[in-house]
Amino acid sequence: MIDENHARELAERFAREKSSEIELVIVPGIPTRRGDVMYFDCESAKYLRTGDWRHMAVGSGPIAVDLATGQCRMIGPFEAAELDL
Repeated sequence: MIDENHARELAERFAREKSSEIELVIVPGIPTRRGDVMYFDCESAKYLRTGDWRHMAVGSGPIAVDLATGQCRMIGPFEAAELDL
């Protein structure tokens, strides 16, 4: 089973790889765990630096890390709402 630190590293790498038009980063803080999956909020690096809402990563959800396999995926806002994240 993957621990929180390793899961965060995997989520950070995934966010970097998925960044195309905007630089996505993992938001500091405690992730949410549901069973064997840990969810890390991500946001635009520029928004986190400036606080300017025009740079927010709108429409993206958290990054889900499977703690058994290390597989990462970005979930959408609807799935995040269903999971109460």
